[in-house]
Amino acid sequence: MCRLVEGAMREGAVGMSTGLFYVPGSYAEVGELVALSKVVAQHGGLYASHKRSAGGKVFEAIEEAAAIGREARLPIEISHLKVLHRHGRTRRDRVARVLEAIEGHRREGVEMTFDVHPYDATNTGLSAVAIPPRISMDGKLTERLQDNALRRRIRDEVAGKIAWIGGPGKVVLCTFERDRALEGKSLAQIARARKRSAVDTAMDLIVEGDPSCVFHALRPADVRQVVAHELSMIATDGHVVLPDEAVAHPRNCGTFPRVIREYVRERKLLSLPEAIRKMTSLPARKFGIRDRGLLAVGAKADLVLFDPETISERATYEEPLRPPEGIRAVIVNGHVALRNGRLSRTRAGQVIRRR
Repeated sequence: MCRLVEGAMREGAVGMSTGLFYVPGSYAEVGELVALSKVVAQHGGLYASHKRSAGGKVFEAIEEAAAIGREARLPIEISHLKVLHRHGRTRRDRVARVLEAIEGHRREGVEMTFDVHPYDATNTGLSAVAIPPRISMDGKLTERLQDNALRRRIRDEVAGKIAWIGGPGKVVLCTFERDRALEGKSLAQIARARKRSAVDTAMDLIVEGDPSCVFHALRPADVRQVVAHELSMIATDGHVVLPDEAVAHPRNCGTFPRVIREYVRERKLLSLPEAIRKMTSLPARKFGIRDRGLLAVGAKADLVLFDPETISERATYEEPLRPPEGIRAVIVNGHVALRNGRLSRTRAGQVIRRR
């Protein structure tokens, strides 16, 4: 594994990322992560991690990331920082405590920052959220979930995971090829229609095809606190959405315009220069991309021309593919890629490698 990391860094990788919330990354132990990160550090790279937990063990997850940075001596990026609250609990200071923990690690010498999107919902596979990682061992998740005895053993655990999301009403199916009619419906609605419990319905759906879901799990005030924090940078955590994806997360099309509309123009939680810095120079500097992120002599001409008084997202959970408004032109490496809503035929993008 260290040799593979060494080769990737020599080929121009900017660092190493992990998805410790997901199988198989969830099986990784701190010792091996430190060993791999030390190779990354030798080449001036960074460690970016989707931490192990956003719920009951969020503080342990932050501490683990800090320990890797401390022992391997490299910068840490927490991917799309979020904090969940168990359904029915009213404690509201968890986000403040997480941010204080990160600030504390920075004072101790760990260069830790984080990215975030400005929405109170997440998007991933149902099994990743609802099923304990050990059940996916050896790639036999579907086979195991057809075992009624195992289902009985993990029922309370699955119910607890759904509770951290906010309950079955907060889970909405996106892509489900097995039954497209269920897309856009909540886990609670499907459970009622099937006359099954939400826990059994979740396990049934995973066996049937493990749908992608939107989880309306975050508190808007928490999201605002993270976005406005001086250490955060803006990222979509999204993907290229295909035209037949009728149900998707609006972050794919709306993230950056939404920040300017809501946080700059309406709530005035950020100045326009600070919002732009979070989208451009801050991530470019953190990831070692030295010729982008600033308007400067010798830098690549990557530009977005927009009207700060009208820029706004139009994508919604009901219509996630609607393009934003207020963007006049996009220039990539000096070539016009989009002007007045029309895409150019020019493809001027480049693979970006660490220097």
